[in-house]
Amino acid sequence: MDLPDCARAALCDCDEVTLRAVYDDLLAPVFRPEELLSLEDLRRAYGPGGDSPSTVLLDGRRPVAVMLGEWFVSHRVLLLSYLSVSDSARGSGLGTALLTDDLPGWWRTAPAPLVLAEVDDPGVWPSEAKGGDPRGRLRFYGRHGGSLAPLPYVQPSLKGSSARVPGMLLLRLGEGAGQAAGLADFLREYFVACEGPGALDDPQVRDLLDRAARCDEADEWWDVSRWSEVRGSPAAAGEEMP
Repeated sequence: MDLPDCARAALCDCDEVTLRAVYDDLLAPVFRPEELLSLEDLRRAYGPGGDSPSTVLLDGRRPVAVMLGEWFVSHRVLLLSYLSVSDSARGSGLGTALLTDDLPGWWRTAPAPLVLAEVDDPGVWPSEAKGGDPRGRLRFYGRHGGSLAPLPYVQPSLKGSSARVPGMLLLRLGEGAGQAAGLADFLREYFVACEGPGALDDPQVRDLLDRAARCDEADEWWDVSRWSEVRGSPAAAGEEMP
């Protein structure tokens, strides 16, 4: 498939059939259930009337790649929530096109935003057909200017019935250096949005916020090749996966 053959659309401009295909064919097969928002939440955030940024690449009427984002801290922090390319389109450059052509158009709407992405720690999550290769994903983001937060990360519970996802890493993307907002501010808002204010009293979250504040103060972000150095903190407790 050649990239020029794909049309671009925001998910809010797509019909219900396309929205469901994005969920069923691009998101659900790749992301673990505890990492994946529900279909209803997808529709609410990205469907008609939703204001979260999105780009879908379409081969005819069939979605073959998608990138979804979410704003925090009064549009000063942009989280790249999901990036997925269909099996049939892997290696065609669609993921690179989304990251280099579409993502800058999102974050340039805000002054010096902090642009973040959540990825698997390769030391915790093995390479698998469903979720892909965590080392390859880090190299991909590294080639496009990504840098690594020097702290072990746990993703908040996205659903009331799901657990937090340990063994994760946070990356900074884009040209914005993030001076307009901090990592700690984002994490505080993210955990409260997902789990409620009580999450801030959790020792695991407090440790993560303390480390993020130190990262903000030092403005220290690492090369992605240093991913193995961030493990071993209480914030990563329970990170070893079977």
